[in-house]
Amino acid sequence: GTASLLTSLNISRNQLLSLPASIGGLLRLTELDASANRLSDTPPSLAACRSLTLLRLDSNRLSELPPSLGAMPLLRTLCASQNLIAHIHPSLGAAASLASLD
Repeated sequence: GTASLLTSLNISRNQLLSLPASIGGLLRLTELDASANRLSDTPPSLAACRSLTLLRLDSNRLSELPPSLGAMPLLRTLCASQNLIAHIHPSLGAAASLASLD
């Protein structure tokens, strides 16, 4: 469908409790803004979004960031402030393009 052609998706401020597993089918997605929701985790399928350069997960209820984010080759900006994160997995350091972590 045409959803697979999306390059930018803003689903912020919708009181979402979770992201659908189908998010992984958005292979051309370069920007995902899921900030200011009520997310407590992210689906494993998010790792399939390897074109992401910007990922906003700030202002949610996340207790951790998925280790798979470290394998996203183009991820440049990751916003994860205002969550419940106490520890960042070392694999995030492998994100070669990551220039900004908030």
